[in-house]
Amino acid sequence: MSRDSSQNSSLDLPICTLEDRSKAAQCTSDLPVTTVDVVDGRLYLQIHGQVNDTVLRAGMFNQELFPPDYIVRMIETTLTTGKLNENFQQIRQQLHQQGQQLHQQGQQLHQWEQRIFNHFENRFQAMMTQNYELHEYPIPRLFIVLPKSTRRRDMITRPLTKQFRLYFLCDCGEHTIRTGRVNLPHTIHLAKHEGYDLDRPDEFFERYGPYVLTFMKFVKYGMTAAGIIVPPLAHIKIVEGLDAIEKSLKMTSELFGSLSDETINYIQDLQGTRDDVYTTGGPMKLEEIERLEGADLRQLQSYLTVKDKNRELGALNRVFTREGHVKWVCIDHLDQFDHCNENHRKALLKRLRGVIAANKGRFYPKIGAVYIPLGSATVADQFYEILVKAPGVHTLCIMLEWDATLDDLRILASAVDKANITRLTIYGQHFKGPVRDMLNSHRRYKPILDMMANERIESMSLLNFDNLFQKMDISSMRMASRLQHLNLHSESCPYTRQFKSALTKLLEHCPSLVELEIEAESLNEAFEDLILEIPIPPCLEKLTLLKDDDNVEVRISPDKKHS
Repeated sequence: MSRDSSQNSSLDLPICTLEDRSKAAQCTSDLPVTTVDVVDGRLYLQIHGQVNDTVLRAGMFNQELFPPDYIVRMIETTLTTGKLNENFQQIRQQLHQQGQQLHQQGQQLHQWEQRIFNHFENRFQAMMTQNYELHEYPIPRLFIVLPKSTRRRDMITRPLTKQFRLYFLCDCGEHTIRTGRVNLPHTIHLAKHEGYDLDRPDEFFERYGPYVLTFMKFVKYGMTAAGIIVPPLAHIKIVEGLDAIEKSLKMTSELFGSLSDETINYIQDLQGTRDDVYTTGGPMKLEEIERLEGADLRQLQSYLTVKDKNRELGALNRVFTREGHVKWVCIDHLDQFDHCNENHRKALLKRLRGVIAANKGRFYPKIGAVYIPLGSATVADQFYEILVKAPGVHTLCIMLEWDATLDDLRILASAVDKANITRLTIYGQHFKGPVRDMLNSHRRYKPILDMMANERIESMSLLNFDNLFQKMDISSMRMASRLQHLNLHSESCPYTRQFKSALTKLLEHCPSLVELEIEAESLNEAFEDLILEIPIPPCLEKLTLLKDDDNVEVRISPDKKHS
């Protein structure tokens, strides 16, 4: 038996005769043979499989009748049919169009990312430089918040409240770079401190949430502005070498990153948004994020569970830059900074003494008190410029020896807010009401109310004012929760119904008031009204009424207070 017949018997397939082979060859010899359109390997293999199946069914397995090159020739011939070639061209064109669309979308996405980054960078710049304008901070301005593991006690007392811990950051940067330790990095880092528990986390995030959310993203992605560098978590080990933090957090840098995300998500859930860099609503509205003002920083400590009351918060130290701005830095950066800081401090105090002496004022450095009369708005500006930079001034007694306008008092209020003034006395005998400020006559003293409620002033005395309450719109006053001592001496101000109404509203905005001193023309009537009709602040202990050389001092017992 021949080889062909033996193979056919084993596979049980019909034998193709030489005549069949000749016909097949004649049918394919007239078609063009090319592989130029074989552009998709997957399609080639698919057709190859179909042809191979056909060959097997037709008994074309015989290499003598249908050698390999003949099979390839048949596949190539099939690919050159007009319909298949047209389909390839359409697919190729569609892929080209889709590629162009993807390229355009990629360019748009890149432009969008760049706009978001620029906006983010501008916001970072604004947040970091805002504090350059504020003189002294009672506590550090830079901090992050991370979730903490829930203790058994917290599960019982506050089962529905997630617990968080606040960690202060060292505010280092270009201003801390000095000669000496050249290997000391000057990028913002966690302070060497175990942090502070948040006493009322939901209330805290309601007030500080936008600021914390923004700064947490700065820490996550990294940012540089105004000589300050916040390195991204991906490029540093932010807790490396900080034993106190590692012991407190019990985590690695990788876990630190996941905890940061947890804080970010928690704040966004409280705000009802998950507005990451990309959302269907567009980029984050970073311009709506408020910067921390001095009052916000002063209130921050009330949310912290502080155990080290005799130490600086976060084991950080307050220093002054060359420009007179305040920074809170760790002990390592303090060593780099302290010598220059002390020289600058002395230079500022020297300038302050010079301005005070030129205006025939007095300076008491041991108690941080300044008494100064100022003859004009120009002279006042010179004094304010050095006041907001000079350290150690806490008490200010000031007399503006011209008929100050609303704008003049606003400038004074701004300087007092930026400086570290806690006890303020203003002499107002020159405030008679200039003709050029007639439109503001009824709200002329609003800046004084703002100073009273700036959450730093503990004691305020308004002496020798003319018709004080007639030029004071108390309806717009904020709560003066910090104020404990208030002296009101107003010339030509009889104890009238208007006086009584204004005083009532004023005391309602001073819940922490301990001592109150008032000048009144009718001591008996004023005493009866204050004790029997006007709501007495809950903390008030001492009331003094003055008229000329007479005075009545009253000690308020707890059972006499009423609201």
